Amino acid sequence: MLIECRPALDPELAVLVTSWQRETQTTGTLHRDAVYLVAVVDGRAVACCAWQPMPDGSAELAHMYVRPAFRGRGIARQLIVAIEEEALAAGHPVTGTTCALRI
Repeated sequence: MLIECRPALDPELAVLVTSWQRETQTTGTLHRDAVYLVAVVDGRAVACCAWQPMPDGSAELAHMYVRPAFRGRGIARQLIVAIEEEALAAGHPVTGTTCALRI
């Protein structure tokens, strides 16, 4: 598995976010100030998560989604570790979540 940063306008990220929205019946949007990570398995984007900086200097986990067929494999756990590392490297400690996690 490969975990990589993707821009908010990445088409594979958009597909994952659309799947998350359909499954959770939410209408959340991608934030341009957020940092998005995508998990890729065998060349296919299968999961995503994001963090965004908060006004107090901390970081907040904005959302997480793992395709149903890939759940139970520890992908979400690995994404959380990666997102915490990314946020800390940028000088933002992680403080919480803003929405329900889909793991």
